[in-house]
Amino acid sequence: MLHYVLIFLLLLVAEVGYFRIADRCNIIDRPNERSSHASIVLRGGGIIFLVGLWLWALKGVLVYGVDGCLTIIHRILLHENLGEAHRKHAYQLMANELQIGHVKVSLLYMGLQLAISLAFVFWVPNSVGAHWLFLSGSMVVLSMAYVIFMKKYYHLHEAYLQQVANKS
Repeated sequence: MLHYVLIFLLLLVAEVGYFRIADRCNIIDRPNERSSHASIVLRGGGIIFLVGLWLWALKGVLVYGVDGCLTIIHRILLHENLGEAHRKHAYQLMANELQIGHVKVSLLYMGLQLAISLAFVFWVPNSVGAHWLFLSGSMVVLSMAYVIFMKKYYHLHEAYLQQVANKS
């Protein structure tokens, strides 16, 4: 029961933090003729509960989540438009630049996720601390593997982009 109270308190603190950010960044909804409210309200407060749901579900999609999040961070560091199509995920580099078959890449991701999920279910003690420690450790290991992989093979993607630019 205590861990549910802690989770509630963490989400509440995150919500209050979000409201401060929203207030500073002017993330507000001004009422108009279609509005159901009469005064200015902050928008997006429910996002914190969505983030909480994502964190809970993270153990089921850890491999994909780490790849997706780190790819977004990579693209932000490159000042890319996140709305535009790209080929920068680790699985895309494997399939496109390294010419590893799509089925093999999918099986690799599935196998990694299955191993993490089975280890979580069968080996991790049933305590909140052990769960968080395992998930955090898994994220760190996967993140390190992602960074090492990108450092080793990202130059192939840059060469591909240069080749495409030369053809245009």
